Amino acid sequence: MPAYIPVPVDGALSVLQIFEFQAKTNPQHALFRYDAPSAQNGYEEITWPAAVKMFETTARVLRRRLGACVVDCKEGRPVVGILAATGSILYASLIFGAVRAGLTVFPISTRNSPAAVAHLVAQSGVKYLLVSQDGHMQELARKALSLLKENEQAHDVGMLPIPTYEEVSDAQRGDLAADALPPLCKIPDEEVLVIAHSSGSTSFPKIVPLTHRYMQTIRGTKPMDFSAWVQSSHGSAIFHAMGILSIVRAAYSGTILAFFPPTTNAVLATPERLLHSALATKCSTILCPPMFLEHYAKDPASIEKLKTFSRVAFGGGPLTQHVGDVLEKGGVALAPAYGSTETGSIAMMFTNERHKEGWQYFQFVPGIDAVFVPVEGDGSQLLFQLIIKTSPTHALALPNTQIDGVPACDTGDIVQRHPTREDLWRSYGRVDDQIMHSNGEKTNPGPLEQILTQNPLVKSAIMFGRARPHAGVLIVPAEEVRDREAFRGGHLAYGGGSKQIRARAFAFV
Repeated sequence: MPAYIPVPVDGALSVLQIFEFQAKTNPQHALFRYDAPSAQNGYEEITWPAAVKMFETTARVLRRRLGACVVDCKEGRPVVGILAATGSILYASLIFGAVRAGLTVFPISTRNSPAAVAHLVAQSGVKYLLVSQDGHMQELARKALSLLKENEQAHDVGMLPIPTYEEVSDAQRGDLAADALPPLCKIPDEEVLVIAHSSGSTSFPKIVPLTHRYMQTIRGTKPMDFSAWVQSSHGSAIFHAMGILSIVRAAYSGTILAFFPPTTNAVLATPERLLHSALATKCSTILCPPMFLEHYAKDPASIEKLKTFSRVAFGGGPLTQHVGDVLEKGGVALAPAYGSTETGSIAMMFTNERHKEGWQYFQFVPGIDAVFVPVEGDGSQLLFQLIIKTSPTHALALPNTQIDGVPACDTGDIVQRHPTREDLWRSYGRVDDQIMHSNGEKTNPGPLEQILTQNPLVKSAIMFGRARPHAGVLIVPAEEVRDREAFRGGHLAYGGGSKQIRARAFAFV
C-alpha cells in the first residue's frame, strides 16, 4: 500500500475539501472499518473514496427530497433536523451528506422528551425533520410536532423519512448522477455547519452552533499521521459533538474509525459487543463511556483483553476512582477524553506518553489558551476554576464570558494541577457542586462521595452543609447491612496508611 500522505493543516481547505483531499490523495486508506466474520481479515473497510461517494449520494438524495427548500434557498443554509435510531455509519453519512448538500444539520438526541424535541426544533429553526422509520422515533416526532402546532408562533416543520443505508451506499446509482451539488469551495469561518445541543439535565437542552472554524480547530497546529491507528468508536453516539468531531479528527489525522456493521436500523452497543467488535476489527485504541469500563472492571477476562489496546479513553462523564484504580492495576492504559460541546476537546486523548502519575491525569491540547482561577479557600493551591479563551488555533462554540476583551468559556469545572508536574491536570469537580459553609469554608462533595461509596457497606452517599459550619453526609447502607443501629453508631474506614479516612455514620437513609 502507498505511504500515507498527511493532509495540510494551514486552514486553506475547508472540512469538505479535506474529505476530498483524502479521497484523491490517499485512495486506499479507510475512514470506516467494521467486523465481518466472512471476510478474509475478519473485517471490511470503507475507503475514503467510497465514503465521500456515500456522502455525496446522501446529499443528492436529501436535495431531491427537500426540493426547493434547498435548491432555491437564498437565505443561507436551511436547517434540517435528524431524529433517528440508526447505525453509526449511516448516521455519519446523514450528517456530512446534509452539510455537502448545503444544509445546516441538527442531530437531535433520541433520549429527549417530546417537549424537549419541540423546544429544540423551534429554537433552531428546523424546516424539515428527518426521522427513522422505527415506531419509537415516529411517535416521538409526531408528539413533538403536535406540541409545536399548539404554539401559534411556531413555524411549520415537515417530517420526512431518512434514506436507508442501501440507498446511500449504492455506488452504481445512475439516477442521481446528473443532480448538481454545491461547488466545493472555501467555507466562511463563522458559517454554522452543524447544530449540537447540551444534555439538558437540569432544564431544556440549549442550542450550541458549531461553525466551520470550530470544526477546523480539530486539525491542530502540525500535520498528523495516525494512519496506523484504528479507534473503536462503537460506544460513541454520533449525534453528540464528540461523535461528530471524531469524523473530522479522522479526516485530519488519518485515524480509521471502527463501528458495528453498517445498517439502517440501530445496533445496540453493549460492553460485551463493543469489546468483541473492537478485537475483531483489530483496533489499537478504544473510546467508550465510563459505564462500560465499570462493567469491564468486574470481569478479569475483560481486563486482560483491554490490556491489548494502546489506549482506552473514556468520555461523556466521570469514572469512579475505584474503577479506574482496578483497571490501571490490571494493566489497562486509561486516558480521559476531557472536553465539552462548548469548548471542543480540552485533553490530549491519545499520546505516546503513559502518565505514571495516575490514570486521571491529562495534558491540554496544544493551542488551548487556558486561564486558571484559584479556588478560594484551597489550602493546597492546586485547585483552579478552568476558563478557556478563544485563540488563533482554538475556536469556541458558545463563549459565555470575556477575558481582556477576548471571548471565553467559563467551563464551571474545577481542575487540579499535579503537585510536581505542572503540565499534568485532572478533573476535580464542578464549581456549582461546591458547598459554601457559614464559616467561609468550602467543601467539594464529589471526590468525598466517591471515596465513601468505595466501602462495600455503602450503597450511596450525599453530602450537605450549605450555610452550616460543617459538612454532613447522608449514607445509604448496602443491602447486606442487617444491623442498621450498629451501622448508625459505627465508623467506616477507607484506605490505609496516611490516606486512611474515617467517617462516622451518624445519619443514614
